[in-house]
Amino acid sequence: MITTFFLTGATGFLGRRVIENLLNENGQIFALVRKGSESKLNYLKNKRLTFVRGDVTKKELGISNIDRKFLKHKVTHLIHCAGLRDPNTRSAEVFRVNVTGTKNTLNFAKKLPKLKVFIHISSKAVAGNYEGEFPEQSLPEISNFHNDYEKSKYQAENLVRNNNFEFIIIRPPTIIGDSHTGEVDAFDGSLYRIISAMEQRKLLFYPGLCDGFLHTLPVDTVARFCSEVSMDPTYVNITFNLSASPLLTFREFIDMTSKLLGVSWPSFTMPSFLWNLFIKVFSYLPFLNTGSLSLFNQKLTYENDAFMKACKKHKIVIPALRTYLPNIIHYYQEKNG
Repeated sequence: MITTFFLTGATGFLGRRVIENLLNENGQIFALVRKGSESKLNYLKNKRLTFVRGDVTKKELGISNIDRKFLKHKVTHLIHCAGLRDPNTRSAEVFRVNVTGTKNTLNFAKKLPKLKVFIHISSKAVAGNYEGEFPEQSLPEISNFHNDYEKSKYQAENLVRNNNFEFIIIRPPTIIGDSHTGEVDAFDGSLYRIISAMEQRKLLFYPGLCDGFLHTLPVDTVARFCSEVSMDPTYVNITFNLSASPLLTFREFIDMTSKLLGVSWPSFTMPSFLWNLFIKVFSYLPFLNTGSLSLFNQKLTYENDAFMKACKKHKIVIPALRTYLPNIIHYYQEKNG
């Protein structure tokens, strides 16, 4: 049987890279795109790539009757890559895209009789305020989250696990620019906020010991991993925590970034108890997101046995952040110079 992929979030930062990788293999790809957004994929002109007009926030994904009937007899693999990842997006929109969007995609998948596997792009954010080693093959009960983004990704993954689909769940860490070029769509996420604060001389002190780990990978590595495991039938009902050693602590990252930016290091360390008090007080202000601030000292690691075995099998080398951070910084400075 010919492998036929249906991919949501096709025009997103990760989605486009996944399609690039899939086009290197055999099979057909149907990319769900909102009206007017297909232009972002024009550079991928390929007879095996077809655009399908729709929107994950709508019932039946907003796909026309004609297209639904056609897809029904084609799709064997569905990659749900759509989602909002900015913690500062208003709450209602985050849940509408990440939770309702996942629910709509699952309902659409139920009408695909040839579907073999539902590949869900989840997030490390499902761990919320968990401390210790977060398990890879299960989703522990989490009651507290730093922000609505984390909560929405947790609820979305829970929906996938509680449906009767063969699934693959991929939990990427914070996704940053290309490891070779540093190229990125937008300078958002905790890593870029730190870089921006340092470049503007606004990070005047270390917030606590900064001994929490920075979990991040470049988009090219994440995209290749997603495409490789999506095509491998041995990974059905497997979850992957995309985390690998060596990890940098936030303090190490701040020091390295200071050097690369050519700015002075923070002048002192705010005691941890004062920093935690600051976060607690300001968390009550609805206009100030303190979620990423808590990560500086969160004692969180991720079990990664399945991830490391899959990387070895598919010969995927995980680059250490310190080796490509100069490329990330250079691209940032080039675009903000």
